Amino acid sequence: ENEDIVSNLLKISKNQYILILKTDDRYTITSQKTNIGEIIKEITSAYKGTKGGGGKIQGSLKGAISMKEVLDFISKYITKRG
Repeated sequence: ENEDIVSNLLKISKNQYILILKTDDRYTITSQKTNIGEIIKEITSAYKGTKGGGGKIQGSLKGAISMKEVLDFISKYITKRG
């Protein structure tokens, strides 16, 4: 089962997607196309009690923020930035 997941992930172009991994209250976010560091900075400003940091390609968040809130924020960010 895990081999199928890895195999399918390898087929995804890193240039076209934002990958979000969640474990407990920690998120790792990666993208070749979108400035993740900028997104992390805006999320930590908007959600007090959420900490994080990162660079242009990858970053991490930790705190009481749901996956839905992360997805909604990223969606709004992408819509706003174009």
